[in-house]
Amino acid sequence: IQVFPVFINSFPVITSPDSVTVSVGDTLIFQIKAHDPNPMDTLTFHLDILYKGLVMELHSGLLIWAPKKSDIGLHTFNLQVKDGHDDTGTKMQLHIYVFVSPQLTSELLSEAFADIEYTVFLTAEDMYGNKLRGPKSIIIETATFNNFSFSEHTHLFKWTPGEKDKGDHEIVIKLTDNFGFTTYHTHKLSVFANPCVHCDNEDKSTPADTTGN
Repeated sequence: IQVFPVFINSFPVITSPDSVTVSVGDTLIFQIKAHDPNPMDTLTFHLDILYKGLVMELHSGLLIWAPKKSDIGLHTFNLQVKDGHDDTGTKMQLHIYVFVSPQLTSELLSEAFADIEYTVFLTAEDMYGNKLRGPKSIIIETATFNNFSFSEHTHLFKWTPGEKDKGDHEIVIKLTDNFGFTTYHTHKLSVFANPCVHCDNEDKSTPADTTGN
């Protein structure tokens, strides 16, 4: 009786996620992970497309990419992990979404005055230049003052600071686009004394005397 060794190959198993996101201006460093039931096998990692600036390290599975603004959007790659016994290996689609967080486009004044209404329409846009319109797309996350009003539908912000509010303040505005990407915009605001302190007692056409004479 002759005995012949029989090698039964098992394909590699990819264990890393199939989707990842990266912001323009950041560098994606993504470790693709896989294991092989045959411990003596050496794995290699392959992508069907390699963009300019995208690096896939053959033996470690480390993917490095610093996308540009022209790369915004969803990119789908065919990932292949081979164990040296078969040209096919294990395949998986890898999705990389390159994004830019939504940006505030309205100009907010950095000065307000006691007893004078501070009003501004908050506007923002997504990575494709589309305005944020949903009721939860623009919200006031936090503010260092109270008694303001904000419409989640029109995005109109109103606040009439009082004398007690004089000083420095901060508003944190949360922006969320239709793709689920979020950013926080911090706006600093200083409240000063009402420059028209004599308006109630004098002719409104006469400016208040600020010369000290």
